[in-house]
Amino acid sequence: MSNRGRARHNPPERGRGSRHLGPGTRFRAGRGRSGWVQWSVPLVLVLVVVAVSLWGVTRPAESTSPVGDPPARAAGSHGAGGSSGVAAPRIFVSLTFDDGTTTQNLAGRVLHAHGMHGTFYVNTGKTEAKDPYHMNWPQILRLHAEGNDIGGHTSTHINLTDPAIPEPVKRQEVCQDRERLQQRGLDPQSFAYPFGAFDNTAKAIVESCGYRSARSAGTVFPDGPVFAETVPPADPFATRALNNPAKDARTGQAAGGGEGSLGSPMDLAYLQRAVVSVADHGGGWLQVVFHVICSQKDPRYATCMTGQAPIDLETFDAFLDWLQNSAPDGTSVSTVREVMNMNAAR
Repeated sequence: MSNRGRARHNPPERGRGSRHLGPGTRFRAGRGRSGWVQWSVPLVLVLVVVAVSLWGVTRPAESTSPVGDPPARAAGSHGAGGSSGVAAPRIFVSLTFDDGTTTQNLAGRVLHAHGMHGTFYVNTGKTEAKDPYHMNWPQILRLHAEGNDIGGHTSTHINLTDPAIPEPVKRQEVCQDRERLQQRGLDPQSFAYPFGAFDNTAKAIVESCGYRSARSAGTVFPDGPVFAETVPPADPFATRALNNPAKDARTGQAAGGGEGSLGSPMDLAYLQRAVVSVADHGGGWLQVVFHVICSQKDPRYATCMTGQAPIDLETFDAFLDWLQNSAPDGTSVSTVREVMNMNAAR
């Protein structure tokens, strides 16, 4: 038998310089071609894997959406930001309630159910006198405990621009009202002028009593010329706000828009249009003034809806639903305190 034939059956030789690593595995230190071939293939595979990994890390990320598709917007949004990539304007909506009427307890419950907060302006003299038309202290304090803001509205709802009322009386009405709130552990920062009426003397009195801002009424309109208050407001003691419609949506008759008028009921379309108008005109701060909240379950519902600037409870609930789910992009509900604190931080 030839040497070639015998080599086929003999065990492989361990040449000089080799190191045995275990059964079936050998690392040869010599320069033979077979050693390079044996280890070059795994080495190339490792280098390929490394190169592919590095390419995947450094290459630009691909979009998962089709080319040219605009970014997704929240469902039901007005789309004020549009598909042009321009940021939507900021719209701050403050839900404010004047006089502290007992019907406003209903508003507090609906706000709480939506996780929202409002600003309630109370006449503490009416509360102290236990006027049944106005909230008592436990009701006011519960609103505060639920996260709502409480502000001043004079002690007995006097007109601060009435020339027949002496200035010392006006000052006592404003300052004593705030002091009563403080005695109950509250920290009133904002004030609402009764009847929405103010002048320079009224502004000076409110500021001297320790308030940081004061709100008017009937000075913002869905159809302009003023669509919203600016952020920050040009005059913190004359901030502008939306009141009840100037016309009754049901009859088309003029109803007046100032706080002193009975006014027509707030309807959902009117409130929605006011918010959308703010979005369409660059954003801003929309303070909405509410007075009486009327429930259809109340036997006095018909009388309630003829009161001052009324709103149906279901309409109010639907407005909060709309604000929460379908209002223009950039819309948020904030108390007056929150908006004014935001201004102070700037």
